[in-house]
Formats: sequence, C-alpha cells, structure tokens
Amino acid sequence: MNQTDQERIIHLVCRQTDYSLEYSKQKLEQNGYDYVKVIKEYMQPVKPIVKSSANTKTVNQQIYSALRSFLDGSNNDLSALNKQRSDKSQKPTLKPPRHNISVMNTIVEENEDVSS
Repeated sequence: MNQTDQERIIHLVCRQTDYSLEYSKQKLEQNGYDYVKVIKEYMQPVKPIVKSSANTKTVNQQIYSALRSFLDGSNNDLSALNKQRSDKSQKPTLKPPRHNISVMNTIVEENEDVSS
C-alpha cells in the first residue's frame, strides 16, 4: 500500500468519525489499515460480555418445576400415610387441614345448641 492510499484511508476515517489524524493513523495501524473495522469499532465499541447469573429458566420450565415439586410433596405425604397405616401398632397422626377444623368446630357448636 503506497503513501497516497494510506493518506486517503486516514482521511476517510477522519470524515466518518471524530478521530484526529494521528489517532486515525494509530487505529488503522492496529487494524492493518482495514478502515471498515476502525469505523465499526467507532460505531459500536466492544463492550465486555457479562453473563447474567439470574434465573435463566423459561416460563414453562418454572411452571413445570413448581408442579413437580408440588406433586413430589403430595406423593411423600401419601407415602408417609401408607407407611403409618401399614404399621398396625401406630395410629395415623395426620391432622386435617386447618380450614376443616374451623368447619368442624362450627358444626359441633351447632349440634351442641340443638341438643341443649
């Protein structure tokens, strides 16, 4: 590449960017006088790639993992109940859900009022 071609490329980079003559020449020397690379670097500077460590699961994966964990918990509860039932020396110690207790209490109170 002769001197006039280098000067034309340097001026071309200066027109397309806000680089000075010296800085344009330095950048062109770093990139082997490839003016396209220099201009692209000016337009979109290389940013460091930062990998996100946030939750990378898709919505479907999140839904199915929640469903699996719920079903696994239910299966574990059922296994524990069956184990207690199979063991004749122990009575099942499972408690009814809390909302059933309040319903049962109101039924018992109504029955007590009727019998009194």
